[in-house]
Parts: sequence; C-alpha cells; structure tokens
Amino acid sequence: MERNRLAALLAGIAAFIARLGVYRLFEVPPGWSVANMATQAFRGAAAWFIVVAAMGYGRRFLNRESRALSAARDLSFPLYLLHYVFLTAATYLLLGSGLTAWPRWAISVAGTWLCVALFTAVARHVPVVRGFFGLKKAGTLKLKPGAT
Repeated sequence: MERNRLAALLAGIAAFIARLGVYRLFEVPPGWSVANMATQAFRGAAAWFIVVAAMGYGRRFLNRESRALSAARDLSFPLYLLHYVFLTAATYLLLGSGLTAWPRWAISVAGTWLCVALFTAVARHVPVVRGFFGLKKAGTLKLKPGAT
C-alpha cells in the first residue's frame, strides 16, 4: 500500500474527474440508467483509491510517536461519533433558510468544524468527558527519547 500510494492517488483523481466528465457529457437521470451507474462506479472507485492513497501516505509519514499524533489518535473515536450529530444539527437548522445548496453546505461544514474544535478542547481537559469516551487519562503519553 505504501509503495503504491502515488498510483492510488492518481487513480482516485482520475476516477473523480471521469465522474465529473460523465455528468458534463451526458444527461444522468436517477435510477437504473447506464450514465447513472457509470457515475456511481466512478464515485466508488475514486473513494476506494483515495482511501488507499491516504493509508499509504499515512503509513509513510505518520508512522512515528509524537504528542500531536497521540492526541489525534485519542480523540479520533469521539470525534468520529459526534461529528455526525453536529453536521446533522447544522444542516437541519439551515433547512428553511432559503439559501442554495452550496452556501448551506459551506455553513454546515464550518459549523461542524467549529463544534468539533470546541468539543476537542473540552474532551481533552474535562475528566468526565474523557472517561465517557474511553480516553486515556491526561499525561499518560510515553514518548521515546528524541520524539517530538
């Protein structure tokens, strides 16, 4: 995986561009149409290749101990659980706003990032929240000499 990370990234980008090309060149009706099935196939291929590329780059560049990586590892599970709650709440609050899709999307994503950042600050420093999500006690990180 690490060895093929660039090829996977390029294949993912190519599949994404191919999907956009199908939308640009053909009418893509919903349902069981050839164009719709092609766009969904390109969508799946792009997602798969980009995940493989991310794993390869992560294995290559994030395979060491550090305080930042340890904090990210500890907070990944609670953030994975809660980001959807924040995203759903932000999206629901914008339903009757009269905004078009792109501004609603941008506000939802920005609101979700803000809530996730605030929750991260709380989760790192409030023992009850740490325990609720199974996080280690603060200060239990053991670094090897020379690690940052």
